[in-house]
Amino acid sequence: MLGYAAMNRTLRERDPPRRCNRDIRQTTWEREGIERVAALTERNFEDLHAILEWNLDHGIRFYRCSSTLVPWNSQFELPELPNYDLPPRARDRLVVENDDKASLWGVTELVDAVSEVVEIPVTFDYHHHSFTSRGRSYREGFAAARDTWGDVRPITHYSEPALLHGEPEARPQDHAEHVAAVPDWLRERSDVMIESHGKERSVLRLRDRAPA
Repeated sequence: MLGYAAMNRTLRERDPPRRCNRDIRQTTWEREGIERVAALTERNFEDLHAILEWNLDHGIRFYRCSSTLVPWNSQFELPELPNYDLPPRARDRLVVENDDKASLWGVTELVDAVSEVVEIPVTFDYHHHSFTSRGRSYREGFAAARDTWGDVRPITHYSEPALLHGEPEARPQDHAEHVAAVPDWLRERSDVMIESHGKERSVLRLRDRAPA
């Protein structure tokens, strides 16, 4: 199964646009506070529902919502929202993933120091692994993360560097507009979240191709 994250570019370009990453500036937060955040959060969730409906209509059943679904969420506890309601089944879906900086968390540390302690799965990010491999190959890194999922089919993230797609000014961590192909072994053993600027369009381009 292939999926994508955050913004749906097709819906974002419509009038009115559908997006679930509305945010506010610090001055707005200081002036209007949590009531404004609550209103924006509600609008984000309404548009998230529209995105999910679009996904289902187009046969995409794997999606990750934006990290800014709730604006300024580091400034308060979520239960403080006047329209708060977070179900236990949402908490059950929490995972961690390896980072894209050598000084931060790789699969090795996440498996040993996080997953085994708090019993949550590790999502293997293929591109990030090139920065935090700790000497493990891609297959070895994936295998370590996969084992944290138990009997559940694991989720992985896949992207390709913009540097390899004709963008010489891009940082090594930057994602390309689209991806050329997903390794066949990764598609066979996991559900793959495509991380590219092309979003849902990248998934539609790849979905009907044979595994590479």
